[in-house]
Amino acid sequence: MADLLPRDLAELRHRLARRLGHGVVSRDVAIFGACFLLSVLLRLPSFFRSVVDWDESLYLLIASQWLEGHPPYTTIWDHKPPGIYLWFALALLLFGHSVLSIRLAACLAVAVTSYSLYRIASTGEGSQGRLVGLGAAGLYLVFSLGNGGLAANTEIFVSPFVMAAAAILLAPCGSRAPLRGLLASGILLGLAISTKWVALWDGIALLLIRAVCPVLFGAPTSIAAALVSRRLLFFSAATCLISLAMIVLNQPAVWVVALDAAMVATAAVYVASTSSSPVQYLRATVLEWGTLLAGVVAIVGASFLYFVASGIAGEYLEANFAANARHASIRFPRWLASVRLSSQLSSNYALWIGFLVACLSCVRARPLSFDQSRRIILVSWVLLTMPGIWITKRFYPHYFLQVTPVLCLLVPLAITAMFASARETGWRGASQTVAGAMRPTIWRSIGRARAWIPAGAAYALVALATGNAGSLVAESVVASAQFIEHRVVRREAHWGDQAASVAAYLRPRLDSRDLVYVVDYEPIVYYLLGTPLPTRYIFPAFLIDSRFSNVAGIDAVAELERIFRKDPVYVVKRERHRHEAAFAAMLSERLRDAYELETRLGDVEVYRKRGRLHHS
Repeated sequence: MADLLPRDLAELRHRLARRLGHGVVSRDVAIFGACFLLSVLLRLPSFFRSVVDWDESLYLLIASQWLEGHPPYTTIWDHKPPGIYLWFALALLLFGHSVLSIRLAACLAVAVTSYSLYRIASTGEGSQGRLVGLGAAGLYLVFSLGNGGLAANTEIFVSPFVMAAAAILLAPCGSRAPLRGLLASGILLGLAISTKWVALWDGIALLLIRAVCPVLFGAPTSIAAALVSRRLLFFSAATCLISLAMIVLNQPAVWVVALDAAMVATAAVYVASTSSSPVQYLRATVLEWGTLLAGVVAIVGASFLYFVASGIAGEYLEANFAANARHASIRFPRWLASVRLSSQLSSNYALWIGFLVACLSCVRARPLSFDQSRRIILVSWVLLTMPGIWITKRFYPHYFLQVTPVLCLLVPLAITAMFASARETGWRGASQTVAGAMRPTIWRSIGRARAWIPAGAAYALVALATGNAGSLVAESVVASAQFIEHRVVRREAHWGDQAASVAAYLRPRLDSRDLVYVVDYEPIVYYLLGTPLPTRYIFPAFLIDSRFSNVAGIDAVAELERIFRKDPVYVVKRERHRHEAAFAAMLSERLRDAYELETRLGDVEVYRKRGRLHHS
């Protein structure tokens, strides 16, 4: 028994601290495990499908080729950074060579992002912060299903690195971050940028946030903090609007990035000028930024050196810079942007209403609170990230997955802000009861009613978020139930997966060296068949759409001619699909002269080369 009794109070405190620390670790492990399990359950419909969209199929094929010794941009061309192919390759190595691997990898990425949101929210806030964090994590688990997020898109794999970097950078709050933490954050941001270049805007936003944190969180009630918060919102909104104007005027993407970086640097200088020792503050900010950027440069530089060592530095530079510059210069009709923006607002209304409420709460009277300062930096983050979403002027739904984690964090913060406002208003009303006893009854009734307005708004936002998220959950549950019924109970092998049906039809009719050309259907057919590829440009849009042929820097008709010179045994195409006139004319001519329609599988036509015996 003697060794169970502490010798003094210091030892008792030490033992309690150790046990509490173990409790925190256990709680964090449990929360991450719950996030992963819920992610798997919510994303279960994707496990029964070989493809959700074209993009993930392309990444999977490039990753598979890489593991066979063919680096990106060689046997298959694309204009994404190499990071996304690396994560897919690691998934294939860890979980096996199947489509299931990228589904598990996507679940893991969503779980890491959700857990990082929990860590960001729980910093310095006790039980209320943990509750906000759980709410944010839960919202992201659900809303990542929308906007095309059920697919293993690049944004799904960018967010874990960005949010993990943010969790490290925001942890010190009012103090300067340690250099090793800054370096780790820089490495994480470098991994995010190497996965998709638009993560540059997340990096720019985090640079500014790190510059203002010591003022906003160090002395939130000071006049300097109030001024900085107002100027931070002004700089963020101005940067957002000016960038939008440049994008609409078709200015080069590099100029948009340069403008945003210049605006952030100007804001940092202003923040330094409000401190008691501007030079020292600016020097500390530059040191933090330098350490962050060192981590980013280390990752991006290592990536480039790999391609230099592989002898394909030219292909890397062409695909990642020249092609993306052409991609950003594509002009799309403005009505298309309006339609997609309207769809975005209507399908994720709870997130955007929460963002609007957070914006309005940021202009409340000072002094600032910790919670309000956090809402200010998150609103600024969304505003500074918007140019990355707009840069291609296409507004695809999955582009908005980039800001979904921050929006999911803002919604519970906006709800807690409204409840806090209701409590404050109610307290003020109670304290003024005696003083207002002589006022007319109607004025006293109005004063009491004011306390219910923010509370009612908070409950309304809770209802909206529940309804919006509930519809996504219900859709996932119904889809899962249908797949289980047909695939497990009724044993219909390819129900709900047409691409797998097409591959299953072709597989017994092919030899190992036979070529199949997929014109405008799912590229995943190539992966499922495992046959040689007929072209480097297997992503259909690179050939059937002249805008993307320009991005790839190829003549689509000449490439089609090269494909048919290789004598593909089968040609797979959709029954009805719009192609460029010259491409469509040559395709029709080749199919008419040398192929015959063998079968239709739904809306998919399968053509077999004449003279080829029908295998079975």
